Amino acid sequence: MLNFLEDSMTRYWISLAIILAITSSVAPIAVQAQPAPQRQERMNRLQEMRQERRGQIIERIRQLRVWKLTDRLKLTEDQSVKFFARYNRYQDEFAKNLETVQSQMRELRQAELANASEADIDKKVMQVLEARKATSELLPKYYKEFREVLSARQMAELVIFERDFLEDLNALMRQAQKRDGEK
Repeated sequence: MLNFLEDSMTRYWISLAIILAITSSVAPIAVQAQPAPQRQERMNRLQEMRQERRGQIIERIRQLRVWKLTDRLKLTEDQSVKFFARYNRYQDEFAKNLETVQSQMRELRQAELANASEADIDKKVMQVLEARKATSELLPKYYKEFREVLSARQMAELVIFERDFLEDLNALMRQAQKRDGEK
C-alpha cells in the first residue's frame, strides 16, 4: 500500500512538473510564432499594462504615505493643507530623481557589459553618483519650506518617518519578491 502511495505521489509530481514545463513554454512560443508586428504589438501592450500597474501602485503608496504622515506628525487641518502642497512637490522631485538614478544605473550596466572604455565607464559612474547626490540633497533643500509649516519636533518626525517608511517599503518589496519566487 505504501509503495502505491509513493508511486502515485511520484507520478503526481512528475505530471505536475511536465504540465508546468509545457504551460510555461507555450506562452513564449506563442509570442515567437506571431509575425513580428503582432509580437511587437503584444509586447507594447504588456509594457503599457506594466506602466499602468506601476502608476496605480505608486498612487497607493502616496495615499498610504499621506495617511501615515498626517497621523504621525499630528497635523492640524491648516498644517495639512500647507504641508502637503510642499510635500507633494518634494515627492514629485524625489520620484523624478529616483528614475534618473535607475536610468543611469542601467546605462552603467550596459556600458560595463559592452566592454566600454575606462573613460566611458568613469563617466557613467560619475553620472550615477551625481544623480544619487541630487536625490540625497532633496530633503535639506525643502527643509526651510517644511519648517514654515512644521514645528522642529514635527520636522524631526518627518525625517525619521522618511527613513522608516522607505525601510518598511523595501521590506514589503523583498517579501513580495520572495513570494513571487516561490510561486
